[in-house]
Amino acid sequence: YTAYTNLLKLISSEQASRVAFLGFMYPFARQNNFQNQALILTNSDQIEHLESIVSEVPTMHYHIGAITEMSSRLMDLAKYSNVSLYPNITTEQVKRLYQQADFYLDINHQNEILSATRAAFENNLLILAFTNTSHGPDYTAPSNIFSPMNAGQFKQTLKEALGNRDFLSHLLDRQREHAHVATPEDYKKVIG
Repeated sequence: YTAYTNLLKLISSEQASRVAFLGFMYPFARQNNFQNQALILTNSDQIEHLESIVSEVPTMHYHIGAITEMSSRLMDLAKYSNVSLYPNITTEQVKRLYQQADFYLDINHQNEILSATRAAFENNLLILAFTNTSHGPDYTAPSNIFSPMNAGQFKQTLKEALGNRDFLSHLLDRQREHAHVATPEDYKKVIG
């Protein structure tokens, strides 16, 4: 999309009238099933507001996976009945969790693992993040990226999406719009 906007700056308005941005066709693996299952992939125990999210949004089940061992800080989260931990997670477990979850919480500090936000996007998981943890801004609607000082709004959005399919669908639509999702029909309209 950046290349398209840069091109528009270089051409005349007449030329611009003959140029169209078509968007991107993504290989979506599945539809969102509106289940109360969230996935977090991390190799760090520094996860923004995790314990308050887990305790204040108890109707969500949180699947937390790491490709390494987990620290005692993360392992302590097993005390919550709505948390499942996957230290040394396998590729098969990751694939299964992408099929099972309908939310991806991009709230871990440090590096992203396993291209998690792109995979979450291609599995139609709603992605929510904080400004200081967002790893996939191309796939996360700006309205779904919250200031860490505003964790209450993050949790409220999560609760609302859990309790209202229409709201969740709306957020997913905004996520796809932000990522410039196009369909084969969109291409046919322009190319013929």
